[in-house]
Amino acid sequence: MPGTNVTIEEKVRILTLLGEKVPVCDIVRRTGRNKATIYRLKAASRHLTPDSIPPAKPRPGRPRKTSKTTDGLLRR
Repeated sequence: MPGTNVTIEEKVRILTLLGEKVPVCDIVRRTGRNKATIYRLKAASRHLTPDSIPPAKPRPGRPRKTSKTTDGLLRR
């Protein structure tokens, strides 16, 4: 599990445990995630409503220069 993205189910579980005042070290043991991940989720959800989940960050990458339609034309 380490080195993978945190799924929505994991975020919900971690934030639920944080809401129940479970210590971070116990959350780390239960989920198998790093302590920094737990604190990062906690900080990201601080300004949100209690029932919402922090959104995923946009992935890096270069924007497309051509559209999918243009790609189809270029393949011919």
